[in-house]
Amino acid sequence: MNPLRAALLLGGCLWLGAGCGRGGVDAATLRYGQPQDVGMSAERLAHAVNIYRAAVKEDRVVGVQVLVARRGVVVVHEGIGLRDLGHGLPMETSTHVRMASITKTVVASGVLKLAEDGLLSLDDPISKYIRGFDQGRSARIRVRHLLTHTAGYEYTYYNFVDDRVATESNEWYDAPSLSMEAYRIGLSGPRFEPGGSSIYSNFGYTVLGALIEIVSGRRLNEFLQQCFYDPLGMEQTSHEIYGKDPSLIAVNYQRIDGEWQVFPPEAPPFIRSTGGLVT
Repeated sequence: MNPLRAALLLGGCLWLGAGCGRGGVDAATLRYGQPQDVGMSAERLAHAVNIYRAAVKEDRVVGVQVLVARRGVVVVHEGIGLRDLGHGLPMETSTHVRMASITKTVVASGVLKLAEDGLLSLDDPISKYIRGFDQGRSARIRVRHLLTHTAGYEYTYYNFVDDRVATESNEWYDAPSLSMEAYRIGLSGPRFEPGGSSIYSNFGYTVLGALIEIVSGRRLNEFLQQCFYDPLGMEQTSHEIYGKDPSLIAVNYQRIDGEWQVFPPEAPPFIRSTGGLVT
């Protein structure tokens, strides 16, 4: 099942990069079993799952999927609560869920794959690939700074659904796009000296997404599909979430003024590298 393959991916097999460079390795597949098969306590696992049940019952979360695997064996896989409040649809083990910033782990692996294939170096200045990074502090940003959140940018939500996103114009001729947003980020520059501190930032991974597209010559979603999702057998994992049947995808909510509100309210204008992965 797709969630199992997602767990396999996120559990440390991102280096299986067939289809995006040199060779690859066949991915293993998880199987279902009992807790005692892998030295785990069924009682303790049940207690852990009940914590999530309580959170749903107390309206601290709308719905969750719980998956626990050890030594290649899935011992817990449950859907709890709702995937869609408005339609009263239950969360199921087959429900697609948004992986949010876990998307960054896949993007980082894509950059490392390009480095492994000799197409870039982690010590390369970003200005080597992207316009706008040839001035001020931006000129001192290296690929490794972006990967490790040490490029000097402040934490910024930056969700690509507000008026900060460039729209097509004479000035922003290629907007909206990852490359244009990266260019704008380069022009604005980081607040702090690159390499001096670690601050979680979406800006850095926006730039890394553009870097992948520029170096590979492929759209980000196509590159990641060929490098990771296809070789790992993740047939239902992608970034094309708004083309799927919406009833199969868990709605994302944020509590605003005490009420659950759909968030974000609109589809992003392009494939993101800071979030957006759905499995």
